[in-house]
Formats: sequence, structure tokens, C-alpha cells
Amino acid sequence: MQFIKQQAAFTFIEVLISLFLLNIILCGVMKTELFIIKTSAITYLNTIATIQAKNLLELLHLQTKTLLDISTLLNVWQENTRTLLPIITTDYHCDLIQCHVSIKWQYNKKQYITVVK
Repeated sequence: MQFIKQQAAFTFIEVLISLFLLNIILCGVMKTELFIIKTSAITYLNTIATIQAKNLLELLHLQTKTLLDISTLLNVWQENTRTLLPIITTDYHCDLIQCHVSIKWQYNKKQYITVVK
């Protein structure tokens, strides 16, 4: 009887299986990375929208104290906001106590609303 020497190297099938498993793991990592990038972009745009809404509140507060022309201030504010946010519509409402500002913006075909009081 002849004894077969044990192999010290990996077989072709073992290498293929390990590459397949590595590919599945790397695809999962890439999907997670893409989700993180998308979420951080949405968070960034929401932060911009919040800052711009607070800026509008300050302009409205300034307008009530100094009686400046609100239409000119709003036009400048909207131009600045449109350069920072994709596809926006804005709405504001002021009563005797406080003002409400809402900004609707769009990212990847989804609409988001930022509201500041």
C-alpha cells in the first residue's frame, strides 16, 4: 500500500469559496458605507435648511423692529437659500407672538420639510 502525502497548500475549490465569502463581506461593507454617505448628506442639507430658516426668523424679527422692506429681504434670502439647498419652497407665518418658517427641499427624489419656530 502506498500512502498519499497530505497537501500543504489550499485546493482551488477552497480558494474559490474563500473569495466568494470575502466578496459577500465586502459588498455588505460597501452597502453600509453608501448608507452612511447618503445619511450624512441628508443631515448636512437638513442643517443648512435649519440655519437658513433661523436666518429668515432673524430677518423677520429685524423687519418688525426697523420696518425695513420685507420683500427685498425675502428675495435676497431666497436667492441665497436656493444656492445652498436643492429645489426648495419656503413658507412663513407670523402672528403677534411668534413666527413659523417651513422649508421644503428635495434630495434623491424624496422631499423633506424643515420647520423652525
